[in-house]
Amino acid sequence: MSDDENESEGAAEESGKSNLLYIVIAAVLIIACLAAIIILVVYFVVLNPGEKDSNDTLAITDDTLGQARNDSLFDLTDLSTESDEEVKIVSSRLLNFTDAEDYCKTLNAPKQLFFPGTAADEVALREKMRDQIPNVEQSNAILRYCGSDFFIGLRKILDKDWKTTDEDFVFGPVFFAEMFLTHEDPSEQCLGITEEQDELLFRTIDCADSEGWNCILCQSKCDNSSSGFCYQIYVDKIRTDFEEAKEYCEQLEIASDLATIKHKSILTEVTKQIKSQMSDECPIIGIGHQFAQNYESINGEALNYETSQIVYRPQRKSFHNCLGITLESDFKWEPIDCASKHCFVCN
Repeated sequence: MSDDENESEGAAEESGKSNLLYIVIAAVLIIACLAAIIILVVYFVVLNPGEKDSNDTLAITDDTLGQARNDSLFDLTDLSTESDEEVKIVSSRLLNFTDAEDYCKTLNAPKQLFFPGTAADEVALREKMRDQIPNVEQSNAILRYCGSDFFIGLRKILDKDWKTTDEDFVFGPVFFAEMFLTHEDPSEQCLGITEEQDELLFRTIDCADSEGWNCILCQSKCDNSSSGFCYQIYVDKIRTDFEEAKEYCEQLEIASDLATIKHKSILTEVTKQIKSQMSDECPIIGIGHQFAQNYESINGEALNYETSQIVYRPQRKSFHNCLGITLESDFKWEPIDCASKHCFVCN
């Protein structure tokens, strides 16, 4: 074979290799483009990451939710209550508490966020909503959309969180800020005091937990105290709860009550009187304050019955001053942030 023929054959071989390389590169690029297109389709069509428009009716595509009609996530029009409200809707809009209340006022029949006239009303609403969410799949879909909660028309009466045993005095966050409140657990509905770095601090305790009531502080009237009371710690391992603590003080030979600390100056006097009585035996000392669940409508109408439907989670924050129905606790109520956006119930 001549040199020219060898050179020609080599050139052809090199050309063939180059063409093959180009084909491979082109195939890789095509596959990469197809993969990118698939990713974009999944991201924008299936996952739909865009924000929900809080002013639009819920565009439900998930069959587990069904189809929202007339801006209502659930059909509650046949819900009967003792307060004779004609229509109930659970709106699929996402609004904060104030905007939700304003929106309810624009509807033909509902005029406000749901406000229970009686305990029977709240039970009727809970049962009706429970009936319309028959399975976990549907419940989870609604939870994701509505942010776990549905606003109802109740919000906390600010600065009226705690009451004394005689119920003549309530004090709120400003008072506690001055009184060095520590260990604030919203699930604990009574108060105790504890010593920390030679200072008495308030802390929340469980009203029915014996650990908080083995040691209690009783007060009796006396003249040689700036507060008008003398304070004494009593230890009794049998005592189990707040009510027993109250009875224990009331049955003492000297007329006494479970101590109430209404001002910073009283805490100073208490500290001075019981300093020598403090011991490792009493890390917590129960006193006479209970959490007062004071909620009212946006129009100032107070809840006129005692509800057992409010649940408190450890992660609840002090600024969670509105109430919402939560699917996570079997349609009970929990404090939520008034500024957050949720679905809501009108009546």
